[in-house]
Amino acid sequence: MLEDLAKKIPPRKHIEIICYGIVSGTPFAVLYTALVVWLKEEGHALAVVTTIAASRLPYSFKFVWSPLVDSIKIPYLYKLGRRRSWMIVSIILMTLVMCTLGFTDAKNDFNIIYTLALILGFAAATFDIAFDAFRIDSFESHEQGIAVANAILGFRIGAAFVSSVGLYLSTLVRWEGVFCIIAIIFAVSVTYVPFLKEPNYQDIKTQNFVERIKISAIAPFTEFLTRKNALLILLGVVLYKVGDVLLGFISTPFYLELGYTKTQVAAIAKFFGLIATLVGTYIGGAIIKKVGNISGLIICGILMSIVNLSYIWLHYMPIESIYLFITICIENIGCATGSVALAAYLSSLCNKNYSATQYALFTSFAAFANSTISIKAGSLVDFIGWDYFFFSTVVISIPSLLIFWYIEKCNKKNNI
Repeated sequence: MLEDLAKKIPPRKHIEIICYGIVSGTPFAVLYTALVVWLKEEGHALAVVTTIAASRLPYSFKFVWSPLVDSIKIPYLYKLGRRRSWMIVSIILMTLVMCTLGFTDAKNDFNIIYTLALILGFAAATFDIAFDAFRIDSFESHEQGIAVANAILGFRIGAAFVSSVGLYLSTLVRWEGVFCIIAIIFAVSVTYVPFLKEPNYQDIKTQNFVERIKISAIAPFTEFLTRKNALLILLGVVLYKVGDVLLGFISTPFYLELGYTKTQVAAIAKFFGLIATLVGTYIGGAIIKKVGNISGLIICGILMSIVNLSYIWLHYMPIESIYLFITICIENIGCATGSVALAAYLSSLCNKNYSATQYALFTSFAAFANSTISIKAGSLVDFIGWDYFFFSTVVISIPSLLIFWYIEKCNKKNNI
C-alpha cells in the first residue's frame, strides 16, 4: 500500500516533509529538554528552571494568530508565496534565538534566557502553523496519511537529536556549542525553502488590510461551522483521543507502582517506544490510504482503544522487562495509528484557503479539551481501580467511533 502511494508522490516531496518535520521537532525538544537541563546544570533551583515551561504556551494558543499567517503579506518575501514566506521568517527568528543562546551566560542571564525561550516558543509555533498549512495544501486528501507520517517521522528525528545526541554533545562542547550547532541546522534549512513548490490556493481579495484581517479571522470559522454535521465532527474530534490521553498521563505511575524501575521504563519507552511509534505511524498512513480518511479513522480508533487492554494483562504478569516491552510496543503502535489517522482527517477537513487557521483551530481545540479532561485521570484510578480504569479508556472511545460511523454513512448517502 505504501509502495503504491510512494509511486504517485514524488520522492522529493517525501524528503522535504521529513526534513522540515525535523525543523519542527528541534525547537520543541530545546524547550522541553535542553534548556531545562542546561539551567539545572548551571545551578539554578528546580522551581526556577521549571518556570521555563511558559515558553511552551504558544503551541497551545497558536490558533490565536494563525489568521495572520493566512492573511498578512510579508514585504518582499511574499513573492515566494504565503506559506514559504512565513516559514522563512520563522526559521530565521529561531536561528537568531539559538545563536544568541550560544553566547549567553546561563548563570547570570536567566531573564535573557527566559525571554529568548518565549521568543523561540512563539517562532516555533508560527513555523508549525505555516508548515502544517504547507503540508495540507501540497497533498490531496487521500495523500494526507502518508504526508502526516513523514512529518511525524521528521519531528521525532528532530526531537531525538536534541534529547539524545544533543545531551551527549553537551558533555563534549557544552550546551552553548550545541545551540550553535542547532542554529547552523536552521540556517541551512532556510536556504532551501525558496526551492519548495508553493502549493495552490486562492488568495483573499479585499479592499484594505483591516478587512483582510477581519475576513481571515472570521471566515475560517464560519466556513467550517456552516458545513453539515460541523458540531458533531468537533465532538468526535474531542472524544477520539480521550482514552489515549488519560492513559498517557497515568501509564508511567502505573509502571512504577507495579514495581518496575525508572531505568527500565526509560530504556524501553525511550528506544523501543520510539521505534514502535514510528511503525504505528506508517501503519496508520497505510490504512488511511487503503480505506479513506473516515473509515481509516474508525479502524485506527478501534485499534488505539483495544490495545489499552494490554495494561490489564501487564497488571497480572510477573515484573519482567519482556512484559513491559510487549505492553509499551503494543500501546505505542496503537496510539500512533490513531494519532496519524486523526491528523490526516483534520488535514482533509481544512479548506485550503484557510488551512493554517483551521488546522491550528482543530488541533488546539482537541488538545485543550483533552488536557482538561485528563486532569481527573488520577482521581478516576483512585475511585474505580486500575483494571476498570484501563477498561474505561476503551469504552470512552466508543461515542467518537459511532459519531464518525454516522458521518461516514451520511457522506456516502450524499455522495460526498
